[in-house]
Amino acid sequence: MESVLLLLLAIPYIILRYMLSDHETAVDKDRLRFAEGISLVQARQFDEALAYFTLVAQQFSKSAIVHVYKGRCNLGLGNHFSAIYDFTVSQQLDNTIPEAYLFKGQAHYHVREFHQAFLELDKAVWHTRSQNADALRWRALSRLTLGQSEQSKQDLEKAFALGDENAAFHLNTLFSIKPVRSRNDRGEK
Repeated sequence: MESVLLLLLAIPYIILRYMLSDHETAVDKDRLRFAEGISLVQARQFDEALAYFTLVAQQFSKSAIVHVYKGRCNLGLGNHFSAIYDFTVSQQLDNTIPEAYLFKGQAHYHVREFHQAFLELDKAVWHTRSQNADALRWRALSRLTLGQSEQSKQDLEKAFALGDENAAFHLNTLFSIKPVRSRNDRGEK
């Protein structure tokens, strides 16, 4: 009898606890907190955004998002080694942010460290469950430099299927094939 009573009290407690708890992660909260700087990055105003995130990084040095966007600014400005450093710091603070792997892979690609680029881009693809066309396209390009042309072609086809027109360009120029849209993309049944 007492166990039934405890069970009846435990169920509402668990439901209330779940409903009243905060479901946002630290990354989600940081994206909201630093929305001003993120909008500068999205507007490709990298100089202003870098100044913003450099200042913010002094106050919030344990924020992985700050380091991701600071690295994104450095990448946009061509400071590839600084970008790699920022993305590494971000990954040490939180290794679940796909953008850190994607942009770090791009930075490695730009400094011609193709194997390291492939490893980072492979992680980006894994974290996004193969649903990020940019990650697939960049991984394809790094694979191509490593001599993995068949896997590169497959990645480009997946990226194109996700709607990436840049992947279509690379398929056409690198493999001399025209990508074929699926029947659903052409409006057929």
